[in-house]
This record gives sequence, C-alpha cells and structure tokens, in this order.
Amino acid sequence: MAAADTRLSRTRLAGHGVSVVSSHPGELESAMTLADGRIFRLRPTRSSDIDALRKLFAELSGNEIRMRFLHAMSKVPETQVREFSLLDDQWAMSFVLVGREAGNDLEILGYVQIIPDPDRVRGEFAILVRADLTRMGIGRALLEHVIGHARKQGMREMYAHSLFDNTAMLSLAKALGFSFSDSGDPEAVIMTLRL
Repeated sequence: MAAADTRLSRTRLAGHGVSVVSSHPGELESAMTLADGRIFRLRPTRSSDIDALRKLFAELSGNEIRMRFLHAMSKVPETQVREFSLLDDQWAMSFVLVGREAGNDLEILGYVQIIPDPDRVRGEFAILVRADLTRMGIGRALLEHVIGHARKQGMREMYAHSLFDNTAMLSLAKALGFSFSDSGDPEAVIMTLRL
C-alpha cells in the first residue's frame, strides 16, 4: 500500500457510538466499531460469501423479506441469494459488513448494493441490516458507504423503492437528504438522492 493510502478518516455516527475508519476516502473497505467495542469490516461482497449470505437471508422473518423485496415471500429464493454474491463489480457493486462468529465462521451483519441504470447516471440501491442490529447506526454506515461509492463512479442520482410502513428506512433516507415521490404503488414510495 502506498504511503498516501495509509491516512485514516474516522466518522462517528451521532447517537449510536459507531465509528467507521476508512484507509482512504476513496477506498472500498473500511473498519466499523460498534458502541460495544466489536469491530467489523465493511468490504465488497465476494463469491465466497455465499454461505454467510444464505444464512443472513434464511434468518429473515416474513415481514423482513417483505420490507426488503417489497412483496411477501416465505423465503428468499436460492437463485436470488446467489445473484447477491455474484454481482459484476465492473457494473453493479455490493458491500457486506462482516465479522467472525464464535466458531470462526464468517458472519454478515448487513448488506448494501447499487445497480446503475444503463446510462450509469442513476443507480438503484437496496439495503439490509440484520434485525437484531437495527437502530445501531449500521444501516446509516452502509448507506453512506454506497453513496460515496456512487459519487466516485460519477453517478448523479441514486434511488430505491420503500414501503410506507418501513419507517426505519424512510427515517434514514430523510436524515440523509433523500426526497420522496409517488411510485405508482399505493403501498410504496420512491426515495431519491441527488449526488
């Protein structure tokens, strides 16, 4: 690593006691320290993450699946889980917040992805934080990370659909400056951020 890349930038998320340390503002990886002192790595998704992603999605409740995928399913299909681990990083990009469980197995606490439209001017994002870790600032850190990545890629706007009853997502989007518009679905809204 070049000397210029060793500078550290630290962000503390107000009210959550979460610190995010990046080796360089443009880097794709960073460390995240929770209020309880646990340290996790925020990094691009790898194909080797498939088992940990499978476990993350298998543990979702029916309501969590509905919030994430905007419709009811009993479980996330295996084909979709595989797609999440195999995104083409030359086009779409996804990141995971990872640590190690007691048995030293890889543990994924959160996931965020952005898929650019064909013109690469706009990108659609999706985010998921493990249910037992919500309201700890993880979602905000993931979303800020992917916003930074989208800006670096030259995108001018990012957007996502959210159900009206996903109040945590809507509150986070509002706090980060997203605007809201009609989606044509009476149960959902489009969240948009100008970059």
